[in-house]
Amino acid sequence: MAFVTSTATTHLLGKEVEKDTIHVCDWHMPISSKPHMYAIAVPKSRFISELILKSHAFTVHFLSHLDRTAAFCKNYSGKYLDKFQKTGLTRVPADRIEGHRIKEAHSYLECELSEHIEKGNHYVFIGSVVHEHLSDAMRQLFMEEQ
Repeated sequence: MAFVTSTATTHLLGKEVEKDTIHVCDWHMPISSKPHMYAIAVPKSRFISELILKSHAFTVHFLSHLDRTAAFCKNYSGKYLDKFQKTGLTRVPADRIEGHRIKEAHSYLECELSEHIEKGNHYVFIGSVVHEHLSDAMRQLFMEEQ
């Protein structure tokens, strides 16, 4: 499981506001090492899908031992509440994309949206990795083919 964040300006209760949210993503994978790309599958109905489509960016985070936090993020929308505040996770500015990332993540990938594909009730978002911070264990995900 990975935690995904995105930030965008959206219409909410008749006003334009900047919102971010945290989504728990079960379907995700590296899809290329040259160029470095990562894919996530997100239900079309989720608020984060709207944010990714508007911002053209997302960050994939890897955290350890956060089952209760993951359950909270899966069960509540970030549209009307602040998931960073409610979970106690720390919002910090992303390094290379507009938006925020989770400070507590041991590894993360900042992605610019390269393409999105509609499949059934999901979007598959394909991101070009523009910045990464990977632990040694996570670095093995992106080992080059020989």
